[in-house]
Amino acid sequence: MAVTKIIPIRSTIEKSVDYICNPDKTDGGFFIHSEHCSPQTAALEFQHYLSMTRAGGNTIGRHLIQSFAPGEVSPETAHEIGRKLAAEILRGQYAYVMTTHVDRGHIHNHFVWCAANLETHKRYRSNKQSYYQIRDTSDRLCKENRLSVIVPHGIGKSYTEYNAEKQGTSWKAKLRDAINETLSESASFEDFLKRMEARGYEIKRGKYISFRAPGQERFTRAKTLGEGFAEDALKHKISSKSAPKTALKNEPAIDKTEGNISAGKPRSIGQLIDIQNNEKCQASEAYEHWAKLHNLKTSAESLIVFQEYGGVEGFEKQFSRCLGDKLTLGQSLNAVNARIAELTGIKNNIVMYMRTKDVYLQYQNLTGKRRDNFERANGPDIIRHAAAKKALSTIKRPIPKVKDINTEIANLKASIAEINALYKQKSAELKRMETIRKNLYTFTGRDARQKNHNRDFSL
Repeated sequence: MAVTKIIPIRSTIEKSVDYICNPDKTDGGFFIHSEHCSPQTAALEFQHYLSMTRAGGNTIGRHLIQSFAPGEVSPETAHEIGRKLAAEILRGQYAYVMTTHVDRGHIHNHFVWCAANLETHKRYRSNKQSYYQIRDTSDRLCKENRLSVIVPHGIGKSYTEYNAEKQGTSWKAKLRDAINETLSESASFEDFLKRMEARGYEIKRGKYISFRAPGQERFTRAKTLGEGFAEDALKHKISSKSAPKTALKNEPAIDKTEGNISAGKPRSIGQLIDIQNNEKCQASEAYEHWAKLHNLKTSAESLIVFQEYGGVEGFEKQFSRCLGDKLTLGQSLNAVNARIAELTGIKNNIVMYMRTKDVYLQYQNLTGKRRDNFERANGPDIIRHAAAKKALSTIKRPIPKVKDINTEIANLKASIAEINALYKQKSAELKRMETIRKNLYTFTGRDARQKNHNRDFSL
């Protein structure tokens, strides 16, 4: 699914371009593309192009946002779709900057283009017809890449459903999230169904499996949630990860003196069910009985692992160490990404300086009317050269070679992959410890913020 939204720009081209080109949002500047302008000097170049247009309103540019469903598309595919969309709707007649943001739960593209048509010198006209053309082109590109699209009428996600999902009130959005979270915890399809029931969902088996949340009027068929949510697909997702789960049934060795897991991946620990406030438990004695057994089993598993860490003191010590490691790795990622963004900026300025050097020298050697005519014809390159020269003047000498910059960037990106792997490992370990911690404190009625190092938990 891709959702499009277009916004007029009347006075903030520079701010808009700076925002969409933010290195923290574009993987260190990797997902940035432009035509007929440079991202670093787009605002100045837009002014130059606009100065040659005829009168046509105070809109100086347009900002288009193309959003994709969470987890449906990779950054590379989204960026390629964005480039194709820009090529089709602007047809090479407008200067623009296009970026892909990967810093949030859903990947989305940003387009900022100048209102001046480079061929006709007229201004871009935005109306219902032009917007529907953008939306239809976006939908077609999504279909070509096997992505879902919003369909106003008929089968598919309606605009009402999309708006509800955006506001957090959509039953489908909540069900989709619940299924994704439960799948990652389930060892079998039957286990998955029990865990969905534990979340309060009523399940109807038939030709198509359906779910209904507490307070929801009708059942929702899983297959309507999108590709990968039909019953066969859900079973396949669970079975495809069942092998490693079977191989990891035995708990890995624990170094009790330090509270560290020595090797391997620990078995997953489920969460306790709030029986008192669970509507399913209140409505069914049988389910309440199952939930009590589930809580006893989960608490026992949590207690065993908790004690293997060395009790309260050992567990809290390892929990703090794990949290500190995760924060340190996150800071390292930010530092590496910042350095990549810095090097990318230097490289772009070096390339731009060399490419526009001859034009700028010609411009400096001209005077009078010839100089004015030359500036009108080569204004963007003159602006780019001056901006690149100014940026490079602030860099410590000697200025590095582009080849050396590329080598350093490649090494930094390789280190990002290693840091990311460690960060994910620490995140998973911390999440598991948080579940164990919450289970034990909940079961014993103790405040998780209270640390009593003088005794261990006991059932």
